[in-house]
Amino acid sequence: MASGVGSSSGVGRVVGRVLQVALALGLLAAAGVALVAPLNSWIAFRRPVVWVATAVALALLVWWLRRSGGGARGSGRAGSSGRGEVSRRTVWLGVALGTLASAVHAGLALIPFGWDARRIFASASRLGAGGVLPEEALAYFARYPHNVRLLALEQGAVEVGGAVGLPALGAVLLPHVLCVAVVLWGVGRACVELGRPAGVPVVQVLATVLLGLSPNVAVPYTDVPAAAGVAVAAAAMARCSRSWHWGWAVLGALGLGQAVALKPYAVVLVIAAVLVALGSRRLVPVLRVGALGVVVAGTVVAVSVGAGAVTGLSQERLAQVEQPFPPEHFLAMGTWDSEEESVVRRWGAYRQDQVDATAAMDPATRAEELREQARTQVAERGLVGNVRFFGAKAVWVWGDGTFWAHGEGADGVAPSSLPEPVSALTEASRGAGSLYPWRAAVVQGVWLAVVLATAGALLRARPGPLLTTWVLALGGLTAYLMIFEARPRYLLAFLPLVLLVLVRAGLGSADHRPATSEGR
Repeated sequence: MASGVGSSSGVGRVVGRVLQVALALGLLAAAGVALVAPLNSWIAFRRPVVWVATAVALALLVWWLRRSGGGARGSGRAGSSGRGEVSRRTVWLGVALGTLASAVHAGLALIPFGWDARRIFASASRLGAGGVLPEEALAYFARYPHNVRLLALEQGAVEVGGAVGLPALGAVLLPHVLCVAVVLWGVGRACVELGRPAGVPVVQVLATVLLGLSPNVAVPYTDVPAAAGVAVAAAAMARCSRSWHWGWAVLGALGLGQAVALKPYAVVLVIAAVLVALGSRRLVPVLRVGALGVVVAGTVVAVSVGAGAVTGLSQERLAQVEQPFPPEHFLAMGTWDSEEESVVRRWGAYRQDQVDATAAMDPATRAEELREQARTQVAERGLVGNVRFFGAKAVWVWGDGTFWAHGEGADGVAPSSLPEPVSALTEASRGAGSLYPWRAAVVQGVWLAVVLATAGALLRARPGPLLTTWVLALGGLTAYLMIFEARPRYLLAFLPLVLLVLVRAGLGSADHRPATSEGR
Protein backbone atom coordinates (compact mmCIF):
# COMPACT_ATOMS: atom_id res chain seq x y z
CA MET A 1 0.00 0.00 0.00
CA ALA A 2 1.40 3.40 -0.81
CA SER A 3 0.74 7.02 -0.24
CA GLY A 4 2.50 8.54 -3.21
CA VAL A 5 -0.11 11.15 -3.94
CA GLY A 6 2.18 13.97 -4.89
CA SER A 7 2.43 17.40 -3.32
CA SER A 8 -0.22 18.52 -0.88
CA SER A 9 -2.65 21.23 -1.89
CA GLY A 10 -3.15 24.24 0.33
CA VAL A 11 -6.25 22.67 1.82
CA GLY A 12 -4.40 19.38 2.25
CA ARG A 13 -1.62 21.12 4.18
CA VAL A 14 -4.13 22.80 6.46
CA VAL A 15 -5.94 19.53 7.11
CA GLY A 16 -2.63 17.75 7.66
CA ARG A 17 -1.56 20.41 10.12
CA VAL A 18 -4.82 20.15 12.06
CA LEU A 19 -4.50 16.36 12.24
CA GLN A 20 -0.90 16.59 13.42
CA VAL A 21 -1.75 19.07 16.18
CA ALA A 22 -4.73 16.98 17.30
CA LEU A 23 -2.68 13.79 17.51
CA ALA A 24 0.19 15.63 19.22
CA LEU A 25 -2.11 17.05 21.89
CA GLY A 26 -3.62 13.62 22.45
CA LEU A 27 -0.17 12.07 22.84
CA LEU A 28 0.88 14.80 25.26
CA ALA A 29 -2.26 14.14 27.31
CA ALA A 30 -1.61 10.38 27.36
CA ALA A 31 2.02 10.81 28.42
CA GLY A 32 1.14 13.48 30.97
CA VAL A 33 -1.49 11.32 32.64
CA ALA A 34 0.83 8.31 32.60
CA LEU A 35 3.51 10.33 34.39
CA VAL A 36 1.43 12.32 36.86
CA ALA A 37 -1.72 10.28 37.56
CA PRO A 38 -1.24 6.95 35.75
CA LEU A 39 -4.17 4.83 34.65
CA ASN A 40 -2.05 1.75 35.01
CA SER A 41 -1.84 -1.43 33.04
CA TRP A 42 -2.53 -4.74 34.81
CA ILE A 43 0.40 -3.79 37.06
CA ALA A 44 1.15 -0.57 38.93
CA PHE A 45 4.42 0.83 37.58
CA ARG A 46 7.16 1.98 39.93
CA ARG A 47 6.71 5.69 39.31
CA PRO A 48 10.17 7.00 40.34
CA VAL A 49 11.78 4.51 37.95
CA VAL A 50 9.37 5.57 35.20
CA TRP A 51 10.20 9.25 35.74
CA VAL A 52 13.95 8.69 35.61
CA ALA A 53 13.74 6.39 32.57
CA THR A 54 11.48 8.86 30.75
CA ALA A 55 13.83 11.79 31.44
CA VAL A 56 16.92 9.92 30.28
CA ALA A 57 15.29 8.41 27.18
CA LEU A 58 13.65 11.71 26.20
CA ALA A 59 16.95 13.58 26.55
CA LEU A 60 18.64 11.04 24.28
CA LEU A 61 15.84 11.25 21.70
CA VAL A 62 15.89 15.06 21.66
CA TRP A 63 19.67 15.02 21.25
CA TRP A 64 19.35 12.55 18.37
CA LEU A 65 16.63 14.58 16.65
CA ARG A 66 18.63 17.80 16.88
CA ARG A 67 21.83 16.12 15.74
CA SER A 68 20.30 14.22 12.83
CA GLY A 69 17.49 16.49 11.66
CA GLY A 70 19.73 18.82 9.71
CA GLY A 71 21.59 16.19 7.74
CA ALA A 72 22.18 16.41 4.01
CA ARG A 73 19.08 15.85 1.94
CA GLY A 74 18.83 12.50 0.27
CA SER A 75 22.05 11.24 1.84
CA GLY A 76 20.54 7.88 2.64
CA ARG A 77 18.31 7.17 -0.37
CA ALA A 78 18.30 3.66 -1.63
CA GLY A 79 19.37 4.93 -5.04
CA SER A 80 22.52 6.70 -3.77
CA SER A 81 25.73 4.83 -4.33
CA GLY A 82 28.04 4.19 -1.40
CA ARG A 83 25.99 5.66 1.40
CA GLY A 84 22.85 3.87 0.27
CA GLU A 85 24.67 0.52 0.37
CA VAL A 86 26.00 1.30 3.84
CA SER A 87 22.47 2.17 4.96
CA ARG A 88 21.09 -1.11 3.72
CA ARG A 89 23.88 -3.04 5.45
CA THR A 90 23.04 -1.15 8.65
CA VAL A 91 19.43 -2.24 8.30
CA TRP A 92 20.34 -5.89 7.96
CA LEU A 93 22.82 -5.71 10.84
CA GLY A 94 20.06 -4.31 13.06
CA VAL A 95 17.70 -7.05 11.88
CA ALA A 96 20.22 -9.76 12.74
CA LEU A 97 21.10 -8.42 16.19
CA GLY A 98 17.54 -7.54 17.14
CA THR A 99 16.17 -10.89 16.01
CA LEU A 100 18.84 -12.77 17.93
CA ALA A 101 18.07 -10.80 21.09
CA SER A 102 14.33 -11.40 20.58
CA ALA A 103 14.82 -15.14 20.15
CA VAL A 104 16.85 -15.41 23.35
CA HIS A 105 14.35 -13.31 25.26
CA ALA A 106 11.38 -15.32 23.98
CA GLY A 107 12.93 -18.40 25.57
CA LEU A 108 13.45 -16.60 28.87
CA ALA A 109 9.88 -15.22 28.86
CA LEU A 110 8.14 -18.56 28.27
CA ILE A 111 5.18 -19.25 30.55
CA PRO A 112 2.18 -21.60 30.35
CA PHE A 113 0.07 -18.87 28.74
CA GLY A 114 -3.70 -19.01 28.65
CA TRP A 115 -6.71 -17.15 27.12
CA ASP A 116 -7.23 -17.08 23.32
CA ALA A 117 -3.56 -17.72 22.61
CA ARG A 118 -3.70 -21.07 24.44
CA ARG A 119 -7.01 -21.99 22.82
CA ILE A 120 -5.66 -21.41 19.31
CA PHE A 121 -2.30 -23.04 19.99
CA ALA A 122 -3.92 -26.13 21.51
CA SER A 123 -6.29 -26.37 18.54
CA ALA A 124 -3.42 -25.99 16.06
CA SER A 125 -1.44 -28.70 17.86
CA ARG A 126 -4.42 -31.05 17.75
CA LEU A 127 -5.10 -30.42 14.06
CA GLY A 128 -1.41 -30.63 13.22
CA ALA A 129 -1.31 -34.07 14.79
CA GLY A 130 -4.31 -35.19 12.75
CA GLY A 131 -6.84 -34.86 15.57
CA VAL A 132 -10.35 -33.41 15.66
CA LEU A 133 -11.37 -30.28 17.54
CA PRO A 134 -13.76 -30.68 20.49
CA GLU A 135 -17.13 -28.95 20.50
CA GLU A 136 -16.04 -26.13 22.79
CA ALA A 137 -13.21 -25.24 20.40
CA LEU A 138 -15.63 -25.25 17.46
CA ALA A 139 -17.93 -22.92 19.41
CA TYR A 140 -15.01 -20.55 20.07
CA PHE A 141 -14.02 -20.30 16.40
CA ALA A 142 -17.65 -19.94 15.37
CA ARG A 143 -17.94 -16.91 17.66
CA TYR A 144 -14.60 -15.44 16.54
CA PRO A 145 -14.13 -16.68 12.95
CA HIS A 146 -11.32 -14.21 12.20
CA ASN A 147 -9.07 -16.25 14.52
CA VAL A 148 -9.35 -19.21 12.14
CA ARG A 149 -6.72 -17.39 10.06
CA LEU A 150 -4.21 -17.53 12.90
CA LEU A 151 -5.20 -21.14 13.57
CA ALA A 152 -4.30 -22.05 9.98
CA LEU A 153 -0.90 -20.34 10.24
CA GLU A 154 -0.11 -22.11 13.50
CA GLN A 155 -1.34 -25.45 12.20
CA GLY A 156 0.96 -25.11 9.21
CA ALA A 157 3.88 -24.22 11.49
CA VAL A 158 3.19 -27.23 13.72
CA GLU A 159 3.07 -29.57 10.73
CA VAL A 160 6.30 -28.21 9.24
CA GLY A 161 7.99 -28.23 12.64
CA GLY A 162 6.91 -31.79 13.28
CA ALA A 163 8.45 -32.88 9.99
CA VAL A 164 11.86 -31.63 11.15
CA GLY A 165 11.50 -32.69 14.79
CA LEU A 166 10.65 -29.30 16.24
CA PRO A 167 8.24 -29.23 19.23
CA ALA A 168 4.86 -27.64 18.59
CA LEU A 169 5.50 -24.58 20.79
CA GLY A 170 8.88 -23.96 19.20
CA ALA A 171 7.39 -24.35 15.74
CA VAL A 172 4.77 -21.70 16.52
CA LEU A 173 7.08 -19.23 18.27
CA LEU A 174 9.78 -19.35 15.58
CA PRO A 175 7.56 -17.52 13.04
CA HIS A 176 6.67 -15.09 15.84
CA VAL A 177 10.33 -14.21 16.27
CA LEU A 178 10.74 -13.96 12.49
CA CYS A 179 7.88 -11.44 12.49
CA VAL A 180 10.04 -9.30 14.77
CA ALA A 181 12.73 -9.53 12.09
CA VAL A 182 10.24 -8.29 9.50
CA VAL A 183 9.31 -5.35 11.74
CA LEU A 184 12.98 -4.43 12.21
CA TRP A 185 13.56 -4.63 8.47
CA GLY A 186 10.42 -2.61 7.69
CA VAL A 187 11.16 0.31 10.01
CA GLY A 188 14.82 0.34 9.03
CA ARG A 189 14.14 0.25 5.31
CA ALA A 190 11.51 2.98 5.67
CA CYS A 191 14.15 5.26 7.24
CA VAL A 192 16.44 4.62 4.28
CA GLU A 193 13.65 5.36 1.81
CA LEU A 194 12.86 8.59 3.65
CA GLY A 195 16.47 9.65 3.15
CA ARG A 196 17.24 9.59 6.86
CA PRO A 197 19.65 6.69 7.51
CA ALA A 198 20.50 8.21 10.91
CA GLY A 199 17.12 6.95 12.03
CA VAL A 200 17.86 3.30 11.27
CA PRO A 201 19.79 2.21 14.38
CA VAL A 202 17.71 4.31 16.78
CA VAL A 203 14.36 3.11 15.47
CA GLN A 204 15.51 -0.50 15.32
CA VAL A 205 16.73 -0.31 18.92
CA LEU A 206 13.38 1.15 20.00
CA ALA A 207 11.49 -1.56 18.09
CA THR A 208 13.66 -4.22 19.71
CA VAL A 209 13.14 -2.86 23.23
CA LEU A 210 9.40 -2.23 22.91
CA LEU A 211 8.43 -5.24 20.77
CA GLY A 212 11.28 -7.71 20.33
CA LEU A 213 12.06 -7.89 24.06
CA SER A 214 8.41 -7.88 25.07
CA PRO A 215 6.83 -10.94 26.73
CA ASN A 216 4.23 -10.64 23.96
CA VAL A 217 6.72 -12.34 21.62
CA ALA A 218 6.64 -15.47 23.79
CA VAL A 219 2.83 -15.71 23.58
CA PRO A 220 1.69 -16.60 20.03
CA TYR A 221 -1.22 -14.40 18.98
CA THR A 222 -2.14 -11.99 16.19
CA ASP A 223 -0.49 -8.80 17.50
CA VAL A 224 3.12 -9.39 16.43
CA PRO A 225 2.28 -10.87 12.98
CA ALA A 226 -0.03 -7.91 12.35
CA ALA A 227 2.78 -5.53 13.31
CA ALA A 228 4.96 -7.22 10.69
CA GLY A 229 2.33 -6.59 8.01
CA VAL A 230 1.99 -2.94 9.02
CA ALA A 231 5.78 -2.54 8.95
CA VAL A 232 5.98 -3.88 5.39
CA ALA A 233 3.15 -1.58 4.32
CA ALA A 234 4.85 1.43 5.94
CA ALA A 235 8.15 0.66 4.21
CA ALA A 236 6.34 0.43 0.87
CA MET A 237 4.56 3.73 1.50
CA ALA A 238 7.87 5.42 2.30
CA ARG A 239 9.37 4.03 -0.93
CA CYS A 240 6.44 5.08 -3.10
CA SER A 241 6.24 8.54 -1.56
CA ARG A 242 9.69 9.13 -3.03
CA SER A 243 8.98 7.69 -6.47
CA TRP A 244 6.22 5.34 -7.51
CA HIS A 245 7.10 1.67 -7.82
CA TRP A 246 4.40 -0.92 -8.51
CA GLY A 247 6.43 -3.80 -7.10
CA TRP A 248 6.85 -2.05 -3.75
CA ALA A 249 3.22 -0.89 -3.81
CA VAL A 250 1.87 -4.42 -4.31
CA LEU A 251 4.22 -5.79 -1.64
CA GLY A 252 2.88 -3.20 0.78
CA ALA A 253 -0.72 -4.03 -0.12
CA LEU A 254 -0.08 -7.74 0.46
CA GLY A 255 1.51 -7.00 3.84
CA LEU A 256 -1.37 -4.75 4.84
CA GLY A 257 -3.90 -7.34 3.67
CA GLN A 258 -2.25 -9.91 5.91
CA ALA A 259 -2.42 -7.44 8.83
CA VAL A 260 -6.12 -6.71 8.21
CA ALA A 261 -6.86 -10.44 8.00
CA LEU A 262 -5.40 -10.94 11.47
CA LYS A 263 -6.41 -7.60 13.02
CA PRO A 264 -9.43 -6.17 11.17
CA TYR A 265 -8.94 -2.72 12.68
CA ALA A 266 -5.70 -2.41 10.69
CA VAL A 267 -8.05 -1.33 7.89
CA VAL A 268 -7.72 2.20 9.28
CA LEU A 269 -4.44 2.47 7.36
CA VAL A 270 -6.26 1.60 4.13
CA ILE A 271 -8.96 4.15 4.89
CA ALA A 272 -6.35 6.81 5.64
CA ALA A 273 -4.56 6.18 2.32
CA VAL A 274 -7.84 6.38 0.42
CA LEU A 275 -8.85 9.65 2.11
CA VAL A 276 -5.49 11.29 1.44
CA ALA A 277 -5.61 10.18 -2.20
CA LEU A 278 -9.11 11.59 -2.59
CA GLY A 279 -7.97 14.79 -0.93
CA SER A 280 -5.27 15.25 -3.57
CA ARG A 281 -8.04 15.73 -6.18
CA ARG A 282 -5.88 13.94 -8.73
CA LEU A 283 -7.04 10.95 -10.75
CA VAL A 284 -3.81 8.96 -10.83
CA PRO A 285 -3.35 8.69 -7.04
CA VAL A 286 -7.00 7.74 -6.63
CA LEU A 287 -6.73 4.99 -9.24
CA ARG A 288 -3.49 3.70 -7.74
CA VAL A 289 -4.84 3.52 -4.21
CA GLY A 290 -8.09 2.03 -5.48
CA ALA A 291 -6.20 -0.73 -7.26
CA LEU A 292 -4.14 -1.44 -4.18
CA GLY A 293 -7.27 -1.49 -2.06
CA VAL A 294 -8.50 -4.31 -4.27
CA VAL A 295 -5.22 -6.16 -3.58
CA VAL A 296 -5.71 -5.68 0.16
CA ALA A 297 -9.30 -6.93 0.01
CA GLY A 298 -8.29 -9.84 -2.19
CA THR A 299 -5.55 -10.80 0.25
CA VAL A 300 -8.00 -10.82 3.14
CA VAL A 301 -10.44 -13.00 1.19
CA ALA A 302 -7.67 -15.35 0.05
CA VAL A 303 -6.34 -15.73 3.60
CA SER A 304 -9.85 -16.36 4.93
CA VAL A 305 -10.74 -18.95 2.29
CA GLY A 306 -7.33 -20.61 2.54
CA ALA A 307 -7.55 -20.78 6.33
CA GLY A 308 -10.96 -22.43 6.11
CA ALA A 309 -9.62 -25.00 3.67
CA VAL A 310 -6.51 -25.77 5.75
CA THR A 311 -8.34 -26.15 9.05
CA GLY A 312 -11.63 -27.50 7.76
CA LEU A 313 -13.38 -24.61 9.50
CA SER A 314 -15.00 -22.88 6.55
CA GLN A 315 -17.67 -20.24 7.13
CA GLU A 316 -20.31 -22.78 6.16
CA ARG A 317 -18.97 -25.33 8.66
CA LEU A 318 -18.84 -22.80 11.51
CA ALA A 319 -22.32 -21.50 10.72
CA GLN A 320 -23.63 -24.96 11.58
CA VAL A 321 -22.16 -24.60 15.07
CA GLU A 322 -23.05 -21.06 16.10
CA GLN A 323 -23.50 -17.58 14.65
CA PRO A 324 -20.45 -15.29 14.98
CA PHE A 325 -20.59 -12.54 17.57
CA PRO A 326 -21.67 -9.32 15.83
CA PRO A 327 -19.67 -6.05 16.03
CA GLU A 328 -22.22 -4.83 18.57
CA HIS A 329 -20.77 -7.35 21.05
CA PHE A 330 -17.44 -5.51 21.01
CA LEU A 331 -19.30 -2.20 21.14
CA ALA A 332 -21.14 -3.28 24.29
CA MET A 333 -17.87 -4.28 25.94
CA GLY A 334 -16.08 -1.16 24.77
CA THR A 335 -18.67 1.21 26.22
CA TRP A 336 -18.96 -0.51 29.62
CA ASP A 337 -17.39 1.10 32.68
CA SER A 338 -16.70 -1.03 35.75
CA GLU A 339 -16.42 2.13 37.88
CA GLU A 340 -14.22 0.18 40.26
CA GLU A 341 -11.77 1.96 42.52
CA SER A 342 -8.58 0.18 41.54
CA VAL A 343 -5.08 1.13 40.48
CA VAL A 344 -5.41 -1.40 37.66
CA ARG A 345 -8.90 -0.42 36.54
CA ARG A 346 -9.84 -1.32 32.96
CA TRP A 347 -11.87 0.84 30.62
CA GLY A 348 -14.01 -0.97 28.05
CA ALA A 349 -11.88 -4.12 28.06
CA TYR A 350 -12.72 -7.83 27.88
CA ARG A 351 -15.44 -9.16 30.20
CA GLN A 352 -16.25 -12.84 30.53
CA ASP A 353 -19.74 -12.09 31.83
CA GLN A 354 -20.45 -10.10 28.67
CA VAL A 355 -19.30 -13.03 26.53
CA ASP A 356 -21.60 -15.36 28.44
CA ALA A 357 -24.51 -12.93 28.13
CA THR A 358 -23.99 -12.51 24.38
CA ALA A 359 -23.82 -16.27 23.87
CA ALA A 360 -27.12 -16.68 25.72
CA MET A 361 -28.97 -14.16 23.54
CA ASP A 362 -31.20 -15.20 20.66
CA PRO A 363 -29.03 -14.88 17.52
CA ALA A 364 -31.96 -13.30 15.67
CA THR A 365 -32.17 -10.36 18.09
CA ARG A 366 -28.63 -10.39 19.45
CA ALA A 367 -27.36 -7.37 17.50
CA GLU A 368 -30.31 -5.17 18.50
CA GLU A 369 -30.06 -6.20 22.17
CA LEU A 370 -26.36 -5.35 22.22
CA ARG A 371 -26.93 -2.00 20.51
CA GLU A 372 -29.54 -1.15 23.12
CA GLN A 373 -27.16 -2.20 25.87
CA ALA A 374 -24.43 0.07 24.47
CA ARG A 375 -26.88 2.99 24.14
CA THR A 376 -28.01 2.53 27.74
CA GLN A 377 -24.43 2.39 29.04
CA VAL A 378 -23.55 5.60 27.23
CA ALA A 379 -26.76 7.42 28.12
CA GLU A 380 -26.46 6.66 31.82
CA ARG A 381 -23.13 8.47 32.08
CA GLY A 382 -24.28 11.75 30.56
CA LEU A 383 -22.09 14.17 28.62
CA VAL A 384 -19.47 14.84 31.28
CA GLY A 385 -19.31 11.21 32.29
CA ASN A 386 -18.74 10.10 28.69
CA VAL A 387 -16.02 12.69 28.13
CA ARG A 388 -14.24 11.36 31.18
CA PHE A 389 -14.77 7.73 30.26
CA PHE A 390 -13.71 7.85 26.62
CA GLY A 391 -10.86 10.25 27.37
CA ALA A 392 -9.60 7.96 30.12
CA LYS A 393 -9.92 4.97 27.83
CA ALA A 394 -7.84 6.62 25.11
CA VAL A 395 -5.01 7.70 27.42
CA TRP A 396 -5.13 4.32 29.17
CA VAL A 397 -4.56 2.52 25.88
CA TRP A 398 -1.74 4.87 24.83
CA GLY A 399 -0.16 5.00 28.28
CA ASP A 400 1.22 1.46 28.62
CA GLY A 401 4.67 0.84 27.17
CA THR A 402 4.48 -2.88 27.93
CA PHE A 403 1.40 -3.12 25.66
CA TRP A 404 -0.45 -5.29 28.18
CA ALA A 405 2.29 -7.94 28.13
CA HIS A 406 1.17 -10.86 30.33
CA GLY A 407 -1.94 -8.88 31.24
CA GLU A 408 -4.44 -11.38 29.81
CA GLY A 409 -6.09 -13.97 32.02
CA ALA A 410 -3.74 -15.45 34.60
CA ASP A 411 -0.59 -14.90 32.53
CA GLY A 412 0.67 -12.26 34.94
CA VAL A 413 1.05 -14.81 37.73
CA ALA A 414 2.01 -17.82 35.60
CA PRO A 415 5.37 -19.38 36.56
CA SER A 416 8.19 -19.87 34.10
CA SER A 417 7.91 -22.78 31.69
CA LEU A 418 11.59 -23.51 32.26
CA PRO A 419 12.54 -26.13 34.87
CA GLU A 420 14.27 -23.52 37.03
CA PRO A 421 14.87 -19.78 36.66
CA VAL A 422 18.16 -19.82 34.79
CA SER A 423 19.18 -16.30 35.72
CA ALA A 424 18.05 -12.86 36.78
CA LEU A 425 17.13 -12.32 33.14
CA THR A 426 14.36 -14.87 33.51
CA GLU A 427 13.02 -13.05 36.57
CA ALA A 428 12.90 -9.84 34.53
CA SER A 429 11.31 -11.40 31.46
CA ARG A 430 7.95 -12.68 32.69
CA GLY A 431 5.08 -11.05 34.51
CA ALA A 432 5.44 -13.17 37.66
CA GLY A 433 9.19 -12.58 37.85
CA SER A 434 10.55 -10.72 40.86
CA LEU A 435 12.46 -8.25 38.68
CA TYR A 436 9.75 -7.69 36.09
CA PRO A 437 8.23 -4.61 37.80
CA TRP A 438 11.59 -2.84 37.57
CA ARG A 439 12.08 -3.83 33.94
CA ALA A 440 8.48 -2.84 33.07
CA ALA A 441 9.00 0.59 34.62
CA VAL A 442 12.10 1.19 32.50
CA VAL A 443 10.29 0.10 29.34
CA GLN A 444 7.38 2.34 30.31
CA GLY A 445 9.80 5.27 30.54
CA VAL A 446 11.20 4.53 27.09
CA TRP A 447 7.70 4.39 25.63
CA LEU A 448 6.61 7.65 27.24
CA ALA A 449 9.75 9.30 25.90
CA VAL A 450 8.82 8.10 22.40
CA VAL A 451 5.27 9.44 22.85
CA LEU A 452 6.52 12.83 24.07
CA ALA A 453 9.16 13.12 21.35
CA THR A 454 6.63 12.18 18.67
CA ALA A 455 4.17 14.78 19.97
CA GLY A 456 6.84 17.49 19.93
CA ALA A 457 7.97 16.52 16.44
CA LEU A 458 4.40 16.62 15.10
CA LEU A 459 3.90 20.14 16.43
CA ARG A 460 6.91 21.32 14.40
CA ALA A 461 6.74 19.15 11.28
CA ARG A 462 5.64 20.35 7.87
CA PRO A 463 2.59 18.37 6.65
CA GLY A 464 2.91 16.09 3.64
CA PRO A 465 0.83 13.31 2.09
CA LEU A 466 2.82 10.48 3.69
CA LEU A 467 2.87 11.99 7.17
CA THR A 468 -0.81 12.92 6.92
CA THR A 469 -1.67 9.34 5.96
CA TRP A 470 0.18 7.90 8.93
CA VAL A 471 -1.20 10.48 11.37
CA LEU A 472 -4.73 9.92 10.09
CA ALA A 473 -4.31 6.16 10.53
CA LEU A 474 -3.18 6.57 14.14
CA GLY A 475 -6.09 8.90 14.77
CA GLY A 476 -8.48 6.39 13.25
CA LEU A 477 -7.00 3.63 15.37
CA THR A 478 -7.50 5.73 18.49
CA ALA A 479 -11.13 6.41 17.56
CA TYR A 480 -11.73 2.68 17.07
CA LEU A 481 -10.15 1.81 20.40
CA MET A 482 -12.20 4.47 22.18
CA ILE A 483 -15.45 2.93 20.96
CA PHE A 484 -14.94 -0.83 20.81
CA GLU A 485 -13.42 -3.36 23.19
CA ALA A 486 -9.79 -2.43 23.72
CA ARG A 487 -6.70 -2.65 25.87
CA PRO A 488 -3.11 -1.40 25.41
CA ARG A 489 -2.16 -4.63 23.58
CA TYR A 490 -4.21 -3.50 20.58
CA LEU A 491 -1.74 -0.70 19.94
CA LEU A 492 1.14 -3.13 19.42
CA ALA A 493 0.25 -3.82 15.77
CA PHE A 494 0.77 -0.13 14.97
CA LEU A 495 4.03 0.32 16.88
CA PRO A 496 6.04 0.41 13.59
CA LEU A 497 3.88 3.32 12.40
CA VAL A 498 4.36 5.24 15.65
CA LEU A 499 8.13 4.94 15.37
CA LEU A 500 8.11 6.00 11.74
CA VAL A 501 5.92 9.02 12.49
CA LEU A 502 8.65 10.05 14.94
CA VAL A 503 11.28 9.73 12.21
CA ARG A 504 9.22 11.41 9.49
CA ALA A 505 8.05 14.26 11.71
CA GLY A 506 11.25 14.68 13.69
CA LEU A 507 13.86 14.21 10.98
CA GLY A 508 11.79 14.97 7.91
CA SER A 509 12.67 13.19 4.69
CA ALA A 510 14.77 13.80 1.63
CA ASP A 511 11.77 15.45 -0.02
CA HIS A 512 9.98 16.95 3.00
CA ARG A 513 12.10 18.59 5.65
CA PRO A 514 10.69 19.49 9.07
CA ALA A 515 9.51 23.06 9.54
CA THR A 516 12.56 24.50 11.28
CA SER A 517 13.65 28.11 11.44
CA GLU A 518 15.35 27.89 8.06
CA GLY A 519 12.69 25.68 6.48
CA ARG A 520 9.59 27.73 7.22
